[in-house]
Amino acid sequence: MRRDEAVRLLRDATGGRPVYWLDERTVCGDFDGCERAIDVFDVEPGEARALFHRLSGLRGQLEELAGGPVTLITHTPAETTRLYPWVRPATSQRDEPMVARDPHGARPSGSKPGGSK
Repeated sequence: MRRDEAVRLLRDATGGRPVYWLDERTVCGDFDGCERAIDVFDVEPGEARALFHRLSGLRGQLEELAGGPVTLITHTPAETTRLYPWVRPATSQRDEPMVARDPHGARPSGSKPGGSK
């Protein structure tokens, strides 16, 4: 699945941060392009601009993998801890790839929330 490749590409480019396709657990409401929005967690507030600049070179590849323009949404470490603690895999699972989900919350067969099988 090409969407899995987009998540892996972003995860590698962000130094292994938790990266997930937007789903019902991380969004309130609906917006144009939400089917191609990706959450990037544990981004320090002062680091977001530099991170977006660093990732700008990947835009074309991400858009090709996602099938159109991609929206990146960052979450600070404090907000990740408070609202999304499930995105941080257990230490023993850190090397497992994050599983990309369907934009409407469906997961590939055999997968569980948090990207593990």
